[in-house]
Amino acid sequence: MALSPSKLIKLGSSFDGFCLKCRQVSKWLPGSLTTLLNMDSLRARQAGDPILRAEAETVDITTIHSPEFKGMVERMFKVMRRAKGHGIAAPQIGVGLRVFAIEFTGQHIKTLKDKGLSDKDIKRMGIALVPPRVFINPELRIIDSTLLAFREACLSVEGFSAVVPRAKEIEITALDREARPVTWRTSGWPARIVQHEVDHLKGNLYIDCMLYKSFMKNDWRDYTRK
Repeated sequence: MALSPSKLIKLGSSFDGFCLKCRQVSKWLPGSLTTLLNMDSLRARQAGDPILRAEAETVDITTIHSPEFKGMVERMFKVMRRAKGHGIAAPQIGVGLRVFAIEFTGQHIKTLKDKGLSDKDIKRMGIALVPPRVFINPELRIIDSTLLAFREACLSVEGFSAVVPRAKEIEITALDREARPVTWRTSGWPARIVQHEVDHLKGNLYIDCMLYKSFMKNDWRDYTRK
């Protein structure tokens, strides 16, 4: 995918001088999303798909309120929830735009406890509830660069996981799904999810920064049984 040169776009006074680094107008205009939204598949694109290795394009803010863009965001949540994921980026549904969504529910915590995590483990990992949130044209800033290494997985690398070091605390600046500027500072597990999703927008997967000897097939034990 050819990318346009970078430039700085200053938003109007309604955004109180909020600025975003963006490329020229994205090729992913509302009409480009129609075919995607007509697809029946609710599965995330998998490693090997070229779109997962391409740098995502900045969203043209004039398209955020279009039915097609809103439909794309809804598709992202459907794919994420179907796979019981914690986050998803637009490239994972085949759209090369700088958009990601996250959500961490009580059901996610229950699932972790059912798999053996204790309350102490959950506190140590900084796991916390996060309501559904959408970030458009995000910019990430590291607040606390202390690296915390925990196991994570990805909807686009189904069936595998690895230990990945991530910064302890971050700040994300973006537009929300209503095109309003937002800034969110978070730490622990939510910060990990954000960093994972921002990596997707750069064309990176967690396997690029994992502790490679920790990489495993999640059901590997099944292959040791007679």
